[in-house]
Amino acid sequence: MHKVLPYSDDNRGITKRSLLASIWRRPQATLAFILAKYPDDYVSILFFLGGIARAVERAISQQRNDKMNVGTILLLAVVMGSISGWITSSIYAWGLTIVGRWLGGIDDSNKFRTVLAWAQVPVIAGLLLLWPALVFLEDDSFQALRLAYPLLLSSVLPVLFIAKIALGSWSIAILLKGVALIQGFSIARALVNILLPGSLVVAFVLLIAGLLQG
Repeated sequence: MHKVLPYSDDNRGITKRSLLASIWRRPQATLAFILAKYPDDYVSILFFLGGIARAVERAISQQRNDKMNVGTILLLAVVMGSISGWITSSIYAWGLTIVGRWLGGIDDSNKFRTVLAWAQVPVIAGLLLLWPALVFLEDDSFQALRLAYPLLLSSVLPVLFIAKIALGSWSIAILLKGVALIQGFSIARALVNILLPGSLVVAFVLLIAGLLQG
């Protein structure tokens, strides 16, 4: 059975207070430190915040002629996103566990939950890209925010678009490094461990939809 790398000299300089900074610079060493010393700390709050970040992104991208107040929509996104974030992340961690077992790895959903939670950090940081759009709003309708946000990302401030892509990519990289760490897998095998759970869920949903339509 594969084991998580223990706390060692590779983790030197990493402390509990520095986790939010070191996860960006030294993700694998940071995750090894977290799994060895604080595996359960901050997991739920990171799931909640990650769900909120994705809910806000979905709300902005939906093509609705929404005249509601920005604050109202964002509040709804916070409430619904925090709940869905915890549920979907927990389910995905379970899926990673099942697939990891098939691939010959460990069977410990708690470790996957920890790694998946800390992989949310760049996604959560992506919320900061929303503030420039809020500053440029001429009114407080959510429709105005929906128009301002993609404009800033794609045209006015292309650096924000690059930052958005980079944050999403680094989130995947942290998860990939974490799965490789706890499983003792190569990066390619860890990638399979990450992709298969989502593929299985999509296939299951399509199967159920096909059966209902038939």
